Amino acid sequence: MSDAIDALETEQESEENHWYKLIDDNSLEQGDVLENISIAMPSPEFYIGKSKRVGMKATNVIILTQTCDLANAKTPWVYVTPVRSIEVFKKQYASQEQSEEQINKHLENIRRGNMPKYHMINQCNLEPLRLDISILDLREVYSLPFKYVKEFANQGERRRRMLSPYKEHLGQAYARFFMRIGLPGDIPPFFDLGDS
Repeated sequence: MSDAIDALETEQESEENHWYKLIDDNSLEQGDVLENISIAMPSPEFYIGKSKRVGMKATNVIILTQTCDLANAKTPWVYVTPVRSIEVFKKQYASQEQSEEQINKHLENIRRGNMPKYHMINQCNLEPLRLDISILDLREVYSLPFKYVKEFANQGERRRRMLSPYKEHLGQAYARFFMRIGLPGDIPPFFDLGDS
């Protein structure tokens, strides 16, 4: 029976979704989605010594750290960024009194990679861990202790793992965001592209 279920899941994975696979081992790779992992959120007062209070929040994140560093335990820290559904992103922009057309232009620019602070990842149709198209805000990155993330993965819960080349594309977007350079002056445009 187990072999039949595994075969059905493998067929479902290959037919419905080429961005992700489901795993339940304790390995860690770039592109792993961790659900409801706790992140410490110290307040500014904590950093300047006016408070000892540290808030915690549970959120869904995706791993940004390179797989080779994780596999060989070469890093004491794992870099992650929250995964937010496209619907949450739309509501955030709608609250800024932007029209649906403006929001859709933003989303299309993110999809094309024209807004380096954001990265869009595709939906996951693998049951029971479906995921909507989501936006990653690459300005919001957290470092979690490697041992903590490894223990979290050891809990044996199934999770999504982004496949190649999509996880490398994510890594490239993350690197591009941090390596961009603001120039004091640019080459003038040859013609006006309008609002496209």
